[in-house]
Amino acid sequence: TIGLILPNVENSAYVAVMEQFKANCEANGYEFMFQTAADDAAAVTAIESMVQAGCDAICSSASSARNDAFQAAADKGVLMCG
Repeated sequence: TIGLILPNVENSAYVAVMEQFKANCEANGYEFMFQTAADDAAAVTAIESMVQAGCDAICSSASSARNDAFQAAADKGVLMCG
């Protein structure tokens, strides 16, 4: 399972990214998980939720406030991309 975290789905650019990301995951045999996170606290919660759900990899826009969450996920063997 590959997770994607974006700030919102009101922005058409984010919707396009999400749709293409989902299509690429499915075309290559991966399950797709998606969450929105409008701020750093929500992003940390989303990362933790995806790790708990068993994601193998998570892509999210990077922020220094998320470094601990990124590291904690990586320590559990989750590939992090941000």
